Amino acid sequence: MTKKIKLSENAETVAKSRYFNDGEDWEKCTFRVADAIASIEKERELYTNKFHEMIYNMDFIPAGRILRNASRAKGSLMNCYVIPIGDSIEEIGQFLKDSLTLWSEGGGVGCNFSPLRPAGAAILGKGGKSS
Repeated sequence: MTKKIKLSENAETVAKSRYFNDGEDWEKCTFRVADAIASIEKERELYTNKFHEMIYNMDFIPAGRILRNASRAKGSLMNCYVIPIGDSIEEIGQFLKDSLTLWSEGGGVGCNFSPLRPAGAAILGKGGKSS
């Protein structure tokens, strides 16, 4: 590492509350993240060091979910998801279930609602009209 990074007081407070594991500081956090990212590389140690330097020096900062969840047994590394929705009660319920799971892990959810029938359209299986 060519320089010693000192986070501002505000950045330290935010990072500690959102991204650091217990006992971590910026350096330990960035090493944990770099090692997790490099885990699929054949030359893991080399890439851990390269990734660590880039992240630690703030030349590249991964997304929040990556900083938080890298190397954890649970938790996604993705910040945003687009999930499908169907036009049945069961499919809408599945969409809500999947969304709740993703939100609980800190992810955002996008959806294209165009598969849903318009208000007033006939519901053939149950009778009545859609809301």
